[in-house]
Formats: sequence, C-alpha cells, structure tokens
Amino acid sequence: MEIRGDTILNLLSSSSAGALWVRRRGIYLLDEPEAALSPVRQIAFLRLLWQMEQTGNAQFIIATHSPILLAYLGATIYTLDYPLIPAIPLNLLISKSATSG
Repeated sequence: MEIRGDTILNLLSSSSAGALWVRRRGIYLLDEPEAALSPVRQIAFLRLLWQMEQTGNAQFIIATHSPILLAYLGATIYTLDYPLIPAIPLNLLISKSATSG
C-alpha cells in the first residue's frame, strides 16, 4: 500500500477509521514517510510511532533521509553505504552526511 503525506498521520492516529488495522500487532515497513511532511508534522509522526511502540505490539523498519526521524530515541540505525550493514550511532551518520556532497 502506498501512503503519502498527511495520510500516514491520519492512518496512524486513533481518531482514524483506518487506525484499527494499523494498531494490530505487527512489523511495519515504511519508505520515506517524511517525504511530504513538514518538520512539525514529522515530529507529530514520531509521537504516533512512540505511542504504537509503547503498546508492545508494533515495530517499525523505516527507510528515511530525515534527520528528525533518525533522531528517534532508542532507534537502531543501519546504513546501506557499505558491503555489510552495520548499525551506526546517529552522531556518526549526521557528521558523515553533513560533510558529503
């Protein structure tokens, strides 16, 4: 299913009719959910992720370029820049992306 912009916020929010299936136990794969979200909406999105995580029923695998989403507290960050896929600390990722062209 392809979801864009604020649709993902509406889908994850408890007031949404579609929230029932999203709130079920599962692993959610999201590809650049920040693409059409302002920084303020990205922070709202992180809050929704946190709320779902706190239930113990949801885990997320997210492909993103957003430093806001990468800063999610307790996230394990993987980079695909190398032959192996190591987990790396956020501070190394941000310093690397800030210096690359």
